[in-house]
Amino acid sequence: MPSERRLLTALSIAWFVLLAGPAIRAPDGLEQLAMVRGWLGGPELGFTEQWPPLWPALLVPFSPLGLERGAWLLNLALAGAVAWPLHLLAERLSGRMAGRAAVLAWALLPTVMSHAVVIDARPLLWLMVALVPALAADGRWKTALGVAALAPLARPEGAVALPLLAVAYVLEKGPWKHALAGLVLGVMPAVIVRLIRGGRGAWEAFYGPWSTTWTTDEFLALTGAASGPTDYRHFLLAAVEAGVETPPSDPMSLLGRVPLGLNMVGIGLVESLGVLLLFLALVGGARLARQGWVTGVYAGMILLPMLALAPLPMLDGQATLATNLLFLAPLLLVGAVHGAFWFARRRLWPLAMAALVGGTLESRFGPFACEAPVYLEDSQSANAMILWLERYPPSDGTVFCTITGRGVVFSAGHVPEALPSPWEPWDPPSGTTVLLTTIDLRGQDGGRGLELLESGDWSLEWVVSDADPPAWSEVGEAGDLWLAVLRKR
Repeated sequence: MPSERRLLTALSIAWFVLLAGPAIRAPDGLEQLAMVRGWLGGPELGFTEQWPPLWPALLVPFSPLGLERGAWLLNLALAGAVAWPLHLLAERLSGRMAGRAAVLAWALLPTVMSHAVVIDARPLLWLMVALVPALAADGRWKTALGVAALAPLARPEGAVALPLLAVAYVLEKGPWKHALAGLVLGVMPAVIVRLIRGGRGAWEAFYGPWSTTWTTDEFLALTGAASGPTDYRHFLLAAVEAGVETPPSDPMSLLGRVPLGLNMVGIGLVESLGVLLLFLALVGGARLARQGWVTGVYAGMILLPMLALAPLPMLDGQATLATNLLFLAPLLLVGAVHGAFWFARRRLWPLAMAALVGGTLESRFGPFACEAPVYLEDSQSANAMILWLERYPPSDGTVFCTITGRGVVFSAGHVPEALPSPWEPWDPPSGTTVLLTTIDLRGQDGGRGLELLESGDWSLEWVVSDADPPAWSEVGEAGDLWLAVLRKR
């Protein structure tokens, strides 16, 4: 019922806001905060154009609270608001009690709470992906189309909603011409924003960085930590300049990652829901296969994103494997509740309730429980470096760094510039400031950090580390986060 749904949604939002831990700073989210600062009169940062603008736009009204505090509150409200489409869809498929059970399970999932406090746009995607099938199941196709059209402006993964909604409309025996017109209208917001702002489309965000790249040997020789003035490097650079050697473009090679990627997807789904709830979701999905057009949009919005994510190397580059898969959790929960209530209708109430309650407990205390996400930008070392950069700012307000240092530079109120790799000519003036992090010496800076640390032209101004003393030879070990500032003499 609408009144009950509104009440449960309000209680869900209050639950998340009152019980959530402190905000966790993530690199993507900090760049989007920098975008909002630019809109509000701060320094313009061109490379933030790659991020979809919807979540930063929603953050603007929260800016008087402070951007990080406002982002924390916004994300918790979005996570709590998922109760509305969750209750609606579960009620339409399985009855009123199922709607209540789905909202309760969502509120109690520990992975949802631990990831909702991360400063990035993902909670907005959770809500929008859940809204599309819920509104369609309720017969509100135009509203569902509006949400699906805006979903790519939240996260690139949101692009999956629009074509699947069109398929669901046709399966409902709606005119295919109306579905085609909806597709054309639905892509217009993303196209218009892209024309105005530039940035990445869905293809560039997912496949571009990986489908046009050097082979491993060539890439390491050019930009890796061991890159230096070797004969092989000179040979490759000469071949590139002569037009003999170019980076390959073979998107089909991504299929080689599918087996490993599907394994990581499976682990990520277990981290998201736990084994028991995931089992119930499979049972419920199988039962939904007999309920008409709902199957198309429901199964598609779960299976297609999983298959799309499987080949991507960035799937395992997140704080947890659940990070990029939690937008599927509301739909999987609907399936889990449907499966539990199918058992209940077969007079297996004890089994159904034990599975739901046990699954929720297992997701929190079981052997596959997901750990809370951890980012370098949110470490004690990063906090100390922010304070140091505020007290000892660069003379020109610019700090050279890689993507792993941008969040720290943003938070300190300075402008980050991309640190050139060793194969790019770079002779900065005296006083130039560089920020290095743990991850940089693993190769993200192309070996530039090692070059600067060994150069007599650069002085090491300050190092802060979670280890004492900093363990330079154990880069990347758990608990060994460090940041260092260098300045040109």
